[in-house]
Amino acid sequence: MGQAGTPATPPFGAAMAGAGMKVAGNGSTAPVLPPPTAAMTASRAGSGAPPTSAPSTMGMGRPTMTMTTMAGAPALPMAGAGATMLPPVDISSCPAAPAGTADAAVMALNYLNSLRLPAGAGCVKMVTEINKAAENHCKYYVDPANDGMCTENAHNEVMGCAGFTGQGPGQRMAAAGYMARGGGEVMAFVTNPKNAIDTWVNSVWHRIPLLDPWTGDMGYGSAAGGCDTIDFGNSATGVPNTTVLVYPYDGQTNVPTSFNGQYEGPMPPAPPMGWPSAAPITLYARMLNVTEHVLTKDGDTTPIEHTWITGADPMWGSYLRTSVFMYAHTPFAANTKYRVTMKGTSQAGPLDKTWTFTTGAAAPMWGGRMRP
Repeated sequence: MGQAGTPATPPFGAAMAGAGMKVAGNGSTAPVLPPPTAAMTASRAGSGAPPTSAPSTMGMGRPTMTMTTMAGAPALPMAGAGATMLPPVDISSCPAAPAGTADAAVMALNYLNSLRLPAGAGCVKMVTEINKAAENHCKYYVDPANDGMCTENAHNEVMGCAGFTGQGPGQRMAAAGYMARGGGEVMAFVTNPKNAIDTWVNSVWHRIPLLDPWTGDMGYGSAAGGCDTIDFGNSATGVPNTTVLVYPYDGQTNVPTSFNGQYEGPMPPAPPMGWPSAAPITLYARMLNVTEHVLTKDGDTTPIEHTWITGADPMWGSYLRTSVFMYAHTPFAANTKYRVTMKGTSQAGPLDKTWTFTTGAAAPMWGGRMRP
């Protein structure tokens, strides 16, 4: 579909969230991979996934998502070159965290907004009740009493288990007093909001809610023992349906060179030569129909082969309602400028978007995989 792109081929078999997975030693679902690794799992509404996946109970129709770490393995940043490195961003225009908010939650809010504003996504607002729901879920997840049947998957709680506040994210947010629509969730197990956000942002499915311009409310919670949760609430007000957003954004620097999708579940379509690919590229818009997508090095007209994923594929349609993704089949060169062009239509009318970004240092490698 389009120029120099390979249409996404879904993983063979029933490779939804949960397929080919087992319960790791920490009670979380993780792909059967040798350490040192990290993995992310995502579930979506109506996927028909096997019982080991995390069914979605969202009021907003967004997928619930998890980053899980194999037993005994450190968390692996999905960013090919490690943590995101950005110049200081003025977030003074964004709503401050509510009074009394924990330092880690303030850090999560401020760091996420520092990524959203340069991309044009606008600020998210932190809500005390959502913080409470996220914190409650982390406490539930790390509670030793909730091993086994209480932690079959990361997102769903089991009634009768210690600290139960609701089966799914939306129910837990309502139980904490959040009265608007909600239920989207991402999780990590590093107890570090910045590292968790870096991991999610340089991925495919997990990036979607963090940078979605129509995301309005959020809350962060954590618990000692390894848990980070961000829950998402009501849609942002005043964001035009004609908004078009790209990430990496125009002029962004120090973009990661690579992404290893075997650590994300369900695994995105693998490049022909296997992982790692280049870092993912996203365009967000409503009523989106992209008919041409081209990736080149800036100043070079030779198209770079890439994998292309859209919501037209029923395998991924519930994820990609307002976004499309592409990633080059091999990692980007370090310290190099790239150019992207996408053409088609959106709710804004004709789409003809061209922008550039520049990569940072190459990722360190370990045994053919990114080093933790």
